[in-house]
Order: sequence, then C-alpha cells, then structure tokens
Amino acid sequence: MKLLERTIELYRSMKNPSWEGAFLYGGVNVNESLISLFNDYGDDLEVEFENEQGDLLNPEDLASYSFVHVKFLPPRKEFSFFAKDFEDYLANFSFRTQVADEFYISDLDGFCSDKKTDNNFIRSYLKIIDLYGLLSRISDHTDKDESNSHKHIILTVSGKEEIPVVYGFDDICKFYRCVDAVDIVKLEEDVFSAPHKSAKISLLKKSIAQYLAPCGEYEKFPTLVAKFIDIQKTYSNNYDLFVNEFSFEDEKENLEKNKREYLLKLNEILGGVHGKLLAVPVSLVIVAGQMKPSTVENYYLINIIILIGALVFALLMWMLTANQLHSLLAVKTEYESKKERLRLYLRNSLYNDLSNSFDQLDARFKHQRWMIRFVDLLVLIGLIFSFLVFEYHTHFLANLL
Repeated sequence: MKLLERTIELYRSMKNPSWEGAFLYGGVNVNESLISLFNDYGDDLEVEFENEQGDLLNPEDLASYSFVHVKFLPPRKEFSFFAKDFEDYLANFSFRTQVADEFYISDLDGFCSDKKTDNNFIRSYLKIIDLYGLLSRISDHTDKDESNSHKHIILTVSGKEEIPVVYGFDDICKFYRCVDAVDIVKLEEDVFSAPHKSAKISLLKKSIAQYLAPCGEYEKFPTLVAKFIDIQKTYSNNYDLFVNEFSFEDEKENLEKNKREYLLKLNEILGGVHGKLLAVPVSLVIVAGQMKPSTVENYYLINIIILIGALVFALLMWMLTANQLHSLLAVKTEYESKKERLRLYLRNSLYNDLSNSFDQLDARFKHQRWMIRFVDLLVLIGLIFSFLVFEYHTHFLANLL
C-alpha cells in the first residue's frame, strides 16, 4: 500500500482530527499498523507523539501505549497530495491546470488515483482539467503571469481575449450540477476532426468570446465553467448553420432586423386604419345634420343626394380597407416565406429558437386584420344609420308599402 493510502487510512481512524498549518493533529489508537507506518515513513511524515497529558513521547516507546495524540505532515508532493480541502489543493503547484497522480481531499473524503474516482466533486474537477486541455489546444497561445503564477489562455477572435485560469471550489460545485451532461473529451474529438476542422475551432472560440465579453478579467474562467453547456449549445448551433452556409447568430440578428421592418409596415397600415376610424363618426354627423325634414322644399331630392353620397363614401371606405387588407396579407406572405425557408433549413431545436419572432408578427397581423374588419363593420353601421335617417325624414318605405 502506498504512503498516501496508508495516511488516508490513519486519518480516517483519528479522533477529532484538526489541522495546524500543513500538519494534522489528532488522537489515535496504537496498533501494529500505526507502528509499522511510522517505522517506515516517520522521517517523511515529520511525526511527533504525545501522551494524553500532552507530553512528547519517544517513538520507540509507542508500543507501551494504547492511545496517543499524533502530529504529522501528510504527503504534499506534486505527484501525491493530501489536502485539507479543495481550496488547499488548488492553491498548490499547478493543480488548477494539471492533476496530481494521486490526491485526497480530506473534508470530502475523496480519493483520486490516475484520474479515477467515485467522488462527484472530484469528477467535476477532472472535467475542468479536460476543459483547460481543450482551451489550450484551441488557444493561440498560453501565458504565465509571473506575479501570481496563474496561467492565461489567449484566444484571438475579433480581438485578443485573455482568460486567467483562476477558479475555486464554488466553481467546481457549479460544474458538479451538470457534470454528467458534459463530455469535453467527445467535444474535443469532434472539434479536431475533419471536415471543417479550422472552421470548428474558430466557431468554438467565437462562442466562448460571446459569453465572456461582459465579464471582468478574473470572472472569465468561472463564467466559462458555469456557462459551458450554453457555450457548447451555441457552438453546436453555429456549426450546424455553418454547414448550411450561414451563421446562426447572424441569421438571428438579420431576423430581428427584418422583424422590426415587418412590424413597422404593419404599424403603418394600422395608422391608416386610425384615420378611417375618425372619418366614420364624422360622416354620421354630416348625414344626420344635412338630411331635411318634409317641411323643407325639395327635401326628398336633397335627402336622396345625401344618401347616395353616404353610399359612395361606404363603397370607397370598403375599397380602401380591402386595399389595406391586401397590403397586410402581402406583408404576411413575405415573412411567412422566410419562416418556411428557415423551417426547411434548420433542425427543430434551432428553428424553435427563432420562431418566437414569427409568433410576435402573427399576433400583430391578427390585431391589424381585426382593426380593418372593425372599420368595415363601423362603415356598415354608418350606412344603415344613413338609411334610417333617410327613412325618418322621407317615410320612403312606409309610402312604398
């Protein structure tokens, strides 16, 4: 059994273990395993024994005691590391970017050897190491900040994106929640495989830069870890659309621009409808005020002329609203054709991301169409009102019957 494994065994058997700097301190029952460990590795562990009164003991007298307090320095080498917690582990050597051959996180009781572990937090950390490996391969180069020993990943997209590789246990916890959904090794194999290898690298860098743009310098790597699933999805969407010869983000931007143009056209049509809404009640007032009672000379001829005028006004209004409805349908046909093109070219998940814009246009179209029909109804009511006023003054139907 290796030294680290034997130290872990000892730690698990200790009563009330505590840390004093890099040293472990606690009570332990004396047995053959303990004596053997310190006989073999006493110098490496810098061990001290105390009795229950706190007096230092000679290691040679250890066998005469049943319980002692022990203070020792656990293995803390680059290849074999015993850590108090993850922050302690990450603060040493270059463990943010490379994995020790074997290590133990005592507060999690998590052990890892040759990148094999059953602890989910350590699995999350190993995925972050894989992520760093992927970033190193797609980066233009990596740098080391001599002032704090942090590595920097340099990505060149539209400008230079510097990502300091700084993260902590909180970021590992965030990645832990989705660790089973992330396969960085598979993504790396996909990015560096033919066809379109250079394009895929560029698209991945662009997707990363998009999410990191608003972040401060030391927020970038934690954001990259927390948002990696979204970044991977954006990359996948962009690559799918690259194969169809256009960029997902560019298409989305163009669609938003077109949506604004379509909404403007629809609103212009609505502006015309508002003007016509005002004309209807005005026409009713004119009809009601201009028709003459039977006491006025030539009242019948005057009222007939006014009624014909109301009928002509109604016909013109209906022709105008019909023309506006035709314009409305033309706008709908235009954006429906674009919608159909996207539906045919995009897979469902991509199409669903863009379909909300078309839903807004459909809602606006239905509203405008309802307004046009409402104007038609008002015109019809106005025409019926004109006939009623005409009948009131002339008794045309009463005399006819």
